[in-house]
Amino acid sequence: MNDKEIHISEDEDVERAKAWWDKNGTSIIAGIAIGTAIVMGYNFWTGQKVKKARAASALYELTDQAQEPGAQLSAIDSVTNEYGDTAYAQLALLKKAKLQVESEKIDEAIVTLTTAMQSPAELGIAPIAALRLAGLLISKGNGQKALDTLNGSLLNDKAFTARVQELKGDANLQLGDNEAAKQAYQASMDALTAQGQS
Repeated sequence: MNDKEIHISEDEDVERAKAWWDKNGTSIIAGIAIGTAIVMGYNFWTGQKVKKARAASALYELTDQAQEPGAQLSAIDSVTNEYGDTAYAQLALLKKAKLQVESEKIDEAIVTLTTAMQSPAELGIAPIAALRLAGLLISKGNGQKALDTLNGSLLNDKAFTARVQELKGDANLQLGDNEAAKQAYQASMDALTAQGQS
């Protein structure tokens, strides 16, 4: 191969590369731009999520620092209003219900716990709210609503079995169904034994 053929071959390679770039360059640049935008958007989103969690955490801490129930309730309402989609808001609702029970505002606590039960499942707070709600419903003499709550899908996890069965026993006893109460109490004891907590 002589120099002229090598030169022609190199020119052809350059022309092919130019043609390929003309055909595919826009797609490559667009792909890089889209990929960069996705990475930047994800980083921004996670950064915002972390900032939001930190702010919610700081505000939630105020609910513990407040000495008076009124100040605690105000801090709790701030957490739930500003950060309603976080675990801190759901924890604040549990705290609010506790304060309401301590103030003998059982009906208000029932509403608060019902709201907490609607928290996203991944937060893991809804089952705790459901257990507390069932207990309050029993204390108010509403065993059937308590049973409805206890039979809901929120409490299917085996970790809750002993407490669920105990509350079912209480609700059935209140409703006058002694046999169902006895079975529920036995199921509660069996669950405790299975967990090694007898």
